[in-house]
Amino acid sequence: MVTELDPGVHSIDIPLPGNPLRNLNSFLIRGSERNLLVDTGFNMEPSLAAKREGLSQLAVDMESTDIFLTHLHSDHIGLAPVIASGKSRIFISGPDREFMRMHMEAGGREELDRYFLSFGFPPKELEENRSKNPAVIYLSKREVEYTEVSDGQVLDLGGRRLECVHTPGHSPGHMCLLDRDNGLLFCGDHIIFTISPNITSWPSVPDSLGNYLASLEMTGTLPVRRAFSAHR
Repeated sequence: MVTELDPGVHSIDIPLPGNPLRNLNSFLIRGSERNLLVDTGFNMEPSLAAKREGLSQLAVDMESTDIFLTHLHSDHIGLAPVIASGKSRIFISGPDREFMRMHMEAGGREELDRYFLSFGFPPKELEENRSKNPAVIYLSKREVEYTEVSDGQVLDLGGRRLECVHTPGHSPGHMCLLDRDNGLLFCGDHIIFTISPNITSWPSVPDSLGNYLASLEMTGTLPVRRAFSAHR
């Protein structure tokens, strides 16, 4: 399902079967030079089918469309390598890209497993979790190049400028996107309205909850008239 939310802004409803969140709101933001697709969905057939249908309804050409990933969770990044064209840039924050590189790619999960074991996580349950965890099974195996973005960086689509806002907590490098000219905030999982985002422990991050609360207070000062969450 495609919904127009604001001039030049549409949401594509992406199902997440078997996940309690049920859906992902993927946002298509149009500019005069480039489009930007915010978040993508699991790398699984129902998500991909909904994504392709939504892009078709909006007549989106991926050759002129970039992808912005608010954070590293697979319901947000899973389809990015699948739908990206050869001309699509895939944006993600530096901290989350580094975490992906160290803990989610090329054997890095072994280090993450050791981190969990150090807290007493049972090895048998850890092995089961590895085989069923959406963070593992719904990622694309296709290798792509990611473009790192930083706090305050502006993405210019042509006639629409979007500011990257670092909001650590849900993930170490979680990013929101602020459209100052139109008073719009694309929140990712930083603000989900009816539920609290999952704040987890991350290696090398001493206080995820403190980071989240500070980020939440900061976003309350932004010039926003409408905020768009990644989930219902």
